[in-house]
Amino acid sequence: MGKLSDTKIRNAKTETDTCLSDGNGLSLRIYPKRGKIARTWVFRYRRPATKKPAKLSLGDYPVISLRAARQQAEIMRQQLFEGLDPQYVQKEQRAENANAITTQQLFESWLTLQKSAKEVTDRTLADHEARWRVHLEKSLGPLLAKHVIRRQIAAVLDSMVAKGIKEETRKCLCLLKMLFRFAEERHLIKENPIEGLSAKSFKITAGAPRDRALPLSELRSFWRLLDSASITPATANAFKLLILTGARRGEVTMMRWSELDLTQGMWVLPPERTKNRKAHTLYLPNLAMRLIESMRPISGHGEYVLSLGNGITPLSTEGLTVTLRRLSTRLESVPHFTVHDLRRSAATAWGEHLKTSPHVIEKMLNHQPRDRLVATYQRAAYIDEQKMAWKAWGEMVENHVANDFGNVVPLHARQD
Repeated sequence: MGKLSDTKIRNAKTETDTCLSDGNGLSLRIYPKRGKIARTWVFRYRRPATKKPAKLSLGDYPVISLRAARQQAEIMRQQLFEGLDPQYVQKEQRAENANAITTQQLFESWLTLQKSAKEVTDRTLADHEARWRVHLEKSLGPLLAKHVIRRQIAAVLDSMVAKGIKEETRKCLCLLKMLFRFAEERHLIKENPIEGLSAKSFKITAGAPRDRALPLSELRSFWRLLDSASITPATANAFKLLILTGARRGEVTMMRWSELDLTQGMWVLPPERTKNRKAHTLYLPNLAMRLIESMRPISGHGEYVLSLGNGITPLSTEGLTVTLRRLSTRLESVPHFTVHDLRRSAATAWGEHLKTSPHVIEKMLNHQPRDRLVATYQRAAYIDEQKMAWKAWGEMVENHVANDFGNVVPLHARQD
């Protein structure tokens, strides 16, 4: 127990600079300052290397309480025991604090790196920004990244689960894992606060992969509804092109005139427009090219094919989702399906009806082999097989989806 007490400190009156010792190197300096009495904690010690006397200010009383000052002094005595100079330790800590960044700054640095790396699509990065802004920024943004603890992260994610947005919670958890891994790799934090947290911690594990593929009869019902529904030509054609090409919805809605060579029947997606950042060429069926040409009077003077106006503003992917949700109420005989299910439906039909080989279908979908060895050595483009499959699929859609010319006869494409 030290020599001082709060009562002794409050009752101490002096007109000159004096020190009240608490013992073990800790004392309270009392001195006049601007007509008032100031009280500052001081820790005295001998430097480990030179044994010369030194002192260190710990802060003013009562901002730093007697108890807190004793705790600081105990920490410094431990540092001396370990051969460390408390003054140098304090300087390092202050420098570290001066360079510390907030979690908001951490997110912005991470996002800048992701944008420059160009490993993911602009749409994915926009989704990350939106999730941060809506769900995480207010609670975590102002905090110093090095001070964020697991309990704070868990509280934010728990509140999201309570709102019933489990999928968004799972994606925010993934975002935070990437963010704090980035901070850990750059020594911006000493401990990763998200270690030990998983989707299971919040009961938000991803559901089983969807396997919904619409048969031709259901695609026909949907196509007929598109022809009769009160929707814009751009929206109707977007859905139809999803069926005809098997492309991703973001690729279709952002289709640019500059990407198209309708003379050769080609749609060339540059790397920055694909999910895997690999350029991809689609060979358009005749029906797809006619649908695209029908948009020329509407958007032909602008950049985007599927535009609500003059080609300046493309359709939004969210808009397609909302429209499909509204249209599905009129498809009573067709079980629920999503926009992405149209891509799966096309790929399924290529294999089931056209007997297209799986490796050709993977090329048509612009999937990369999961096996790195296969990805390295299997570089064949199978261009002829892709052209034949898309041509046959376009004819099948025209005959049995856009129109109904009888039973479907499987088409056997040439296989190598």
